[in-house]
Amino acid sequence: MGTLLLKALISRYTAQKDEALAGLTLYLNNPSAVPDHPGIVDELDRLIQKLSAAEGFLQTLEQNVQRSGAPPLENE
Repeated sequence: MGTLLLKALISRYTAQKDEALAGLTLYLNNPSAVPDHPGIVDELDRLIQKLSAAEGFLQTLEQNVQRSGAPPLENE
């Protein structure tokens, strides 16, 4: 049960990370796909925060679960 819960958390945070990266890629590499967007800097900031949080959650899980003697987590 614990392994499934950890796997679910890893999946959640990995999906959040992927979603943020996809949004950043869209905004930064394909500006024609984004219509006139007056709050683009705010949106980029939101995506960076989301990416940073997801990476932090994954790192925290990996460090603390491994330290507790549980089996290592696979990140993908």
